[in-house]
Amino acid sequence: MAITRRNLFGVGGAAAVGLALPAPSRAQVVEDSFPPLPTFYGGDNQADFVPKPLLGNVPPPAIDRQVAAKLIELAPYNCTPLEVATYFRDIGQGIIPDLKSPALQARVGRHFVRGWPRFYNPLIIEFFKSTTLDPTNVDGDGTHWCAAFVNWCIARSRSTTSSPVLTPEARRSGTRSASSGSFRCWPTAQSVTNTPKRGDVVVWARDGTVSGCSIGTGHVAFFLEELSDGRILVIGGNQRDPETVAGATQSAVCQKAIPKVYSIPRTDKKKRFHSYRSANFLT
Repeated sequence: MAITRRNLFGVGGAAAVGLALPAPSRAQVVEDSFPPLPTFYGGDNQADFVPKPLLGNVPPPAIDRQVAAKLIELAPYNCTPLEVATYFRDIGQGIIPDLKSPALQARVGRHFVRGWPRFYNPLIIEFFKSTTLDPTNVDGDGTHWCAAFVNWCIARSRSTTSSPVLTPEARRSGTRSASSGSFRCWPTAQSVTNTPKRGDVVVWARDGTVSGCSIGTGHVAFFLEELSDGRILVIGGNQRDPETVAGATQSAVCQKAIPKVYSIPRTDKKKRFHSYRSANFLT
């Protein structure tokens, strides 16, 4: 049986933690609250997020690696990529699956889908296994990870077992690149659509980066809907809390409404909507 979010949580899954699972609505669009960070993992302040390259490349405690491994094992598979992404988004909003271990259950929390300043987050590092980049010797979970998240969700959705090891065939469904720009012509140059469906991929490009089908920087996430004010509602990884302190790198898997053109903090550059990408297994 394919493991989807419905199978995973069951009919009473949300009720078990006292939360509902409302369907998205154009009448009421809510951006997610940012997952709080327990003090053990570092404070949400600039001092704990600098200096680089020390950010997030220190190995975390073994129990945190065990929690991350269990969350990966329980992720939906043989479903749509959006279902996989929503599973992690729900964790960030307090909908926590049953890890079948009192010790792991006591340790898990909303912070497992966001960056940590004192250690790297092992769940985020796991996402990079869908790409050719190993960030643990670079900048840990401080490495931009929006493309790694989208690639992992795509690969997991194409998996036919709960094994946390992604097969080469599943990984080939994505771009296998940690650069968001790798999605600008994915899966082919002709895959752009002007009428995106829920679960398609949306790409932004940073001013001054290489365009066309060459790798460049920007952002990538899963499309939910276009809002009446022109913003695009998405679920993605490495999406920032607008209230973060300057210089910090807090980011998480969350639902966010992103303008088609927006400024990059502490620079004079912007990121601009590039394209919607569609594939038959996305929706």
